[in-house]
This record gives sequence, C-alpha cells and structure tokens, in this order.
Amino acid sequence: MKKRISSLLLMATALFVAGTSLVACVDDVENEYSSLRAFFHFTPVTAAPQLYTSVNNPGQFCSVIYTSGSYYVFTDAEGNGTQYTLTELNKRTPLEAVSGLVIGMPSVPDLSGNFPVVCYDLVCPNCYSESAITRRLSFSALTEMECGRCHRKYDLNNGGLVIDGEQGRKLYRYRVNYNSASNALIVQN
Repeated sequence: MKKRISSLLLMATALFVAGTSLVACVDDVENEYSSLRAFFHFTPVTAAPQLYTSVNNPGQFCSVIYTSGSYYVFTDAEGNGTQYTLTELNKRTPLEAVSGLVIGMPSVPDLSGNFPVVCYDLVCPNCYSESAITRRLSFSALTEMECGRCHRKYDLNNGGLVIDGEQGRKLYRYRVNYNSASNALIVQN
C-alpha cells in the first residue's frame, strides 16, 4: 500500500514538473492574435470591389485605411482603389487600428481545408515595437507586404511571418468575421 502511494506521489510530482516546464515554453511563443485594440464594421461589402474580391477569393488581399473622417480607401495588391464615403454610422464607429488593415483570404487552406478570411494591421510590427514608428506596409506581391523603412517582407499566406529581411515579429493579426448572407464584415479585437 505504501509502495503504491509513493508511486502515485512520484508520478504526480513528475507530471507537475513536466507541466511547469511546458508552461515556460509557451511564454516564448507569440499569440495568434494581437492584444492591440482594433475595430472595423463595414456593410455592404459589395460597395467596395477590392474588399468584396478579397473576402471571396483565395490569394486576394486588400488594404483599408481611414482618411481624415471622410473616406475609407480600399486598395488591392495591383494598386486598384475605391474611396467609400463614410456614412453617419461609420463616422460614429470609425476604423480603429494602428495604421490600417489588410484583409483577405490566404491561397493556402488552413488545417481543416478551409480558406478563412484573415485580417492584419497595416503597420510594420517590428518598426512599431522597436521604435514606435507607425510606418504603413505596402504590397510587394499579391500575398506579400513590405516595409519601406526596415525592408522586411511579410507572407500573408503564412500567418504574417517575415519571409525576407532581418527576422522579427510577425504581423499583428486581428479577429475578423465575414458574413456573405448579411453582406457585412466585422473586425474586433
């Protein structure tokens, strides 16, 4: 009986130590979603052709910026853009992000075989975290963004990881929900 109890105590101690070391490893990993505040509610999505294309076609992305309380500007990777005049609702709940948003569907499916809509901040996360510089990224390819300051390139198909230049933080990712039936997109973090 004593041997059985000591075996159980030994096993419990081993599991506790193993669990503690696993927790220590988790602290070094970046979270999937940023802790920064973000908000964007847009409907009807069909009113912005670049946004509509990016949320319905794998491998397509568009940037969204808010300009001086008058417009949202939607731009795709090929430089095509649309200005959308803000409604009164948009003016009361404007886009919130560090520098704007990049929204679209990766051309690579997730582990479940789906092509989810994803959203990243338009700011270079490395320039922002190191120097508080809010430099906007620009498209360097259909599914890549580049920082004009540090020259890092980020892969929109692969979680916003750095693919060229000095290694560093991945893009800030936000939670996004697109409902085609209600023609609405919501980014909320």
